[in-house]
Amino acid sequence: MLTGFCISAEYATTRPSSSAIFLSVFSSKAIPWVWLVSVPINLLVVSLYNRWLPRIGPLKMMRCVALLVSSVHLFCAFALHLVPQFIFFQFILKDLYILLMFKQLWSMIHSTIAFNRAKYLYGTIFGMGTLGATLGSLLPSFFAVNIGSERLFFCTIPIYALLYFSYSRALGLSAVSHISFSQDLTATPTIQEGFSLIRRSSFLMAVLFVVVFMQVSIGLMDYQFNAQLEMNIFDQDLKTEYVGRLIGLTNAVGVVLQFVGGFLMVHFFGTRGSHLLIPCLLLGNAAIALAFPSFAVISFAYLF
Repeated sequence: MLTGFCISAEYATTRPSSSAIFLSVFSSKAIPWVWLVSVPINLLVVSLYNRWLPRIGPLKMMRCVALLVSSVHLFCAFALHLVPQFIFFQFILKDLYILLMFKQLWSMIHSTIAFNRAKYLYGTIFGMGTLGATLGSLLPSFFAVNIGSERLFFCTIPIYALLYFSYSRALGLSAVSHISFSQDLTATPTIQEGFSLIRRSSFLMAVLFVVVFMQVSIGLMDYQFNAQLEMNIFDQDLKTEYVGRLIGLTNAVGVVLQFVGGFLMVHFFGTRGSHLLIPCLLLGNAAIALAFPSFAVISFAYLF
């Protein structure tokens, strides 16, 4: 729970700065280029992660990722005003490292917690992560103008120190700690083998389309929000505060959903109904944003 809390808290603290600085340096027109560059980088990083994890183990992998992110964010805090174009690299990295962090946490949870206990524990564990994101967003929401967007990147160091301690502690108490990572592990399939497996399964093919359509819709909404943000708020630190408050409000609603709303939704609509309800709500959300494309409506759609 503490590991999830720290992962989300750090991301919520630095993500608003990343978005605001990127818009100030490159503008929203550069966001599609980030998406295009991210595709091969994502495949490369995930491939390297899968290859090296069995060799070095999860704790060293966590240490490597944490050191990489901390180094990049320290550079941003100290030297971004000298090399503002570096934010392009950080903007790509922010979506990669949060994926790797939760990938490691999820692997440990999935290897430790029995399936019949999942419905009682998963919501609580990731609810604490959402709570961490809510508290982490307070810094950019109310102090970005006073301390500057770049200096928020310093927050990565203390949060990641606590993250590494909590992850190593959890790993030592979990079933994963008893696995030999140099042997006796199922071989990780290559990217080609992965796609071949998906092609042979109609279920996995349907899941692939769900992920693709979800990412397309999220990407388009993210682009639209950043374009509106760029046109309506001109000061970089004010952009950081606005994004921080929006993310904070989003995560505050998320805390309620994690601890209460999710249970009620499954209780009244069932698992299948809940899964179908969410894309229907998002479709209505997109329709409202299309009909009334103002900054306030786009912000609400982005939050939703």
